[in-house]
Amino acid sequence: MKGRGWMRAAALLALVLVLLAVPVMADMGPKDQLTITVVNPPDELYYLDLLTPECSSYDNLYQEEELDEQMVQALFDAAPEGWGPALAGGTGVPMWGDLVGTPDQDGNMVHSFGYVGVPTVYRIVVVTQSGQVQLGPETRRLVMQSSAVYDYAANTLRTPPVWLAYLMQYLATCLPTVLLELAVLVLFRFSLRQNLALVIGVNAATQLALTAIVGTALLQSGTLSAWMLQFPVELGILLAEMAVYYRWLKGHSPRRRCAYAAAANLLSWAVGFFTIPQQFSWVVRWL
Repeated sequence: MKGRGWMRAAALLALVLVLLAVPVMADMGPKDQLTITVVNPPDELYYLDLLTPECSSYDNLYQEEELDEQMVQALFDAAPEGWGPALAGGTGVPMWGDLVGTPDQDGNMVHSFGYVGVPTVYRIVVVTQSGQVQLGPETRRLVMQSSAVYDYAANTLRTPPVWLAYLMQYLATCLPTVLLELAVLVLFRFSLRQNLALVIGVNAATQLALTAIVGTALLQSGTLSAWMLQFPVELGILLAEMAVYYRWLKGHSPRRRCAYAAAANLLSWAVGFFTIPQQFSWVVRWL
């Protein structure tokens, strides 16, 4: 296949990918989740909720049974002006959570909060059966799903470094992309030795852009947002790499260099598209 034949094949592959993508986009993806691990927890029964300035009445406790009404009221009373308990009071939209934690194997207590009502800005509030009340520091969630460790005795909150998640997301896309594009380079019979540094350098740079835009959307908004942004970003990357390879890739004709750029990018694009849910599941483990 020569000349325009390579371009026709690349265009056909792009059309097939778009058609395959349609049913996948119907998936709404994961929802917000925050897991709080309490170390040095109280030695008595306690409730833990998230205070938030985003409060708006919503019945999130309809499935809860045998709650201590005085302790629930204490969650409301502990809230500073303009704040309210997210689970006990609501944020205007559904949210599930655990006022009473679940012990883990290390003797800590784990509280999970999830769904669209999980607040972006929150403060931990703890009320005990004996009437003690404690408020944690104000914190902002930077990603859709994450965890935090709350030391009740020291009243400190520790969250995982978000930069680590972005690094993992970058590696999750960059390394497979480099390997795929090098394999396609060999299939197109370009010299691996002469073009190795160029292909690695170009992909290292373009994957930074992909992480900055699509990776950020994936971590902050989930898979649906990442899918929606991936098309224009990957199209821009394809055109940029085509221009670079047209000029600097060594060997064969300019048309063949462009054909290689199109085929390599479409292949990595397809792999990236269909593995976005797996990327999300892997990256959030670091959070």
